[in-house]
Amino acid sequence: MSNLAEKTAGGDDQLLDPSFHGFSLREHFGKNWKIQMEESWGSETAEGKGRQKPWYEIVPTSCGGFIGLYQHHPPVILHFFTPKRRLICQRLFEHFKDVPGVRLDDWFDGYEAVLYFPVELFGQVAEAVGARRKRQGRPLTDAQRAAFAEGRKKGMAALKRGRDSLLSGPP
Repeated sequence: MSNLAEKTAGGDDQLLDPSFHGFSLREHFGKNWKIQMEESWGSETAEGKGRQKPWYEIVPTSCGGFIGLYQHHPPVILHFFTPKRRLICQRLFEHFKDVPGVRLDDWFDGYEAVLYFPVELFGQVAEAVGARRKRQGRPLTDAQRAAFAEGRKKGMAALKRGRDSLLSGPP
């Protein structure tokens, strides 16, 4: 049986298995970290693209790279790719080299590097590479809360006057 036939028949990969819902960055880390879709998500029109959504989820970083899903089979492996900051990957690898599953691909020409790491290290790697956090609103003060309530009352009154004038007919 060919490799493609094994995949469609539900072989070890189960890449085309419609019941498979892989690891999702949004589900695991979306509460605290900014998760966005990779730029090709909007332009690709492949069938079953919804099942492939976890592969397009990325966490942008301040150094121009991103953190994304590399392997969904247990153990789940994430990767940090950077087109500019090769030294960051090398330092992170030196720091985490004793952790099983951490690997560095530094064979690219130029400045590119990829650091592979297990899910358990996501928070530490994300902090080190400047991954973007979700905006967390500060609690409102009593004065701000009162100002919003007053504005809401004025806005609702204006909407009610407008609705009443429309229902009463032409002027």
